[in-house]
Formats: sequence, structure tokens, C-alpha cells
Amino acid sequence: MKTPPPENNPLRKDLNRRNVPLSSYKTNVEEIRSDKEIATSEIRYRHLFESARDGILILNASTHKITDSNPFMSELLGYTRAELLGKELWQIGLLKDEKANRAAFRELQKNYYVRYEDLPLQSKTGQHHEVEFVSNLYEENGQKVIQCNIRDITKEKEVEEQLVWKTAVFESQVNSALDGIIIMDSEGRKILQNQKLNEMLAIPSHIVADRNIQTQIKWVSRQVINREKFIEKIAWIFANPDETSRDEIELINGEVFDR
Repeated sequence: MKTPPPENNPLRKDLNRRNVPLSSYKTNVEEIRSDKEIATSEIRYRHLFESARDGILILNASTHKITDSNPFMSELLGYTRAELLGKELWQIGLLKDEKANRAAFRELQKNYYVRYEDLPLQSKTGQHHEVEFVSNLYEENGQKVIQCNIRDITKEKEVEEQLVWKTAVFESQVNSALDGIIIMDSEGRKILQNQKLNEMLAIPSHIVADRNIQTQIKWVSRQVINREKFIEKIAWIFANPDETSRDEIELINGEVFDR
């Protein structure tokens, strides 16, 4: 049996005034609870939207104009929220021109998703950024909405370029060395192997190209005098990556290499 609301309950008095059956009390409570949950969800979403460290833009799917923008977008571009509202992406420097803007939205209408991993962006003050741009098309309250997430990857790109440069310098030093050099990862994959080593051990190009070190070990082991000792030492090297060792490798042709 359902317990009706107490006599002094405001909801009961309101129901009595409107001659609403008490059986609808539970329905009204559920509606109130649902409204509160929706309000709580909206507050949480707004907090995430405002505090995100990625730029977020909401666009009208029909006009392609910005209807909302989070604070980080203003920080990134130098425009106030008021300046961003009503603009199209190409007008704030996100796509290079109106033609590129239309092409992006045609793809979005077709696939509901667009991503550019390396997009140049210029702020209001002329500062250049490299950004990752992801756009999604979805429905909200029966209307199509576009959400764009813009992540600043300028520093990542700078680090990547420095790494490429340092790697090029390092490879140049390795390849000009008078010693044969091979560098491997912990999984036994070749990272770098210089031409001098290939010449010393007469390693064919197809084996050089194979990153699996086991293929090369089998090839070289056919040329050494003590095959078992050679393979055992390599196994020890892999099992003891923090150790330093030194030995000699004697080949069948009479050559001896210091490893």
C-alpha cells in the first residue's frame, strides 16, 4: 500500500488545491528527481567545458557559425568569447580560407567526424600554433550540433623536430664510425646498425632489413668457429642488459673481432 504524503507536505496541499489524485504523487516526485538529475548533469558538463585545457567550440550545423566557446579557446586565440560567437572557423584562422572550410564541413556531414592531426593556427596577435583538430556532428534536442576540439601541439612538434635532428646527427656519427655498431631494444628488434658491421660480417641486405635480430644471429653464427659459445653469449647479453662485457669472435675465414 502506497503511503500518501503527510498532511503538512506542501506537495499534498498543492495537489489537494488542484484536485489532483494522490496516486499521481509518485509520478510528480519522479519528475522532480529527473529534473534535478538533468540540472546536475548540465552543471557537471558546463564545469568540464569551462575548465578543459583543450579549446572547445560549439557550432550551428546549418550556418557553421560558432554558438559557444570555452575559456581556453580565448586563451589560445586571443579573442574574447563575444568576438568568437557568430564567426566561422576560417574567420578565426582555424582553416586557411572559406573554400577549405566548406570542404571540411562536407566531409563532416558525410562521415559525422573530421580530424586534422597537424593544422596551422594563427592567433589574433599573430602567434603561430600547431593544433590537432577533431570535429564531431551529433544531435542535441532534435537539432544537429557540431563540436570542435582543438588541442595545442606546438611544444610536442618542437620536441619532435629536435628529436629528428638529434637522431640524424647520431646516425651520422654511428655510420661514420670505424667500428661495427648495432643498437637493439629490449625485445630484440634492431634500432640501428651501421654499414661497417654489415661489411665486417658480410651480412646480406635482406637480413639487414629484417628488424628481428634472431635472423641475423642465425646468419652470423654460421661463420663463427664456436657457434654454441657465440649464441650463449648473446643470450647472456640480452638477459643482463645492465652489464658490460668484452670477448672475441673468431670466424671460420680466420678473422678475429673484438666485441
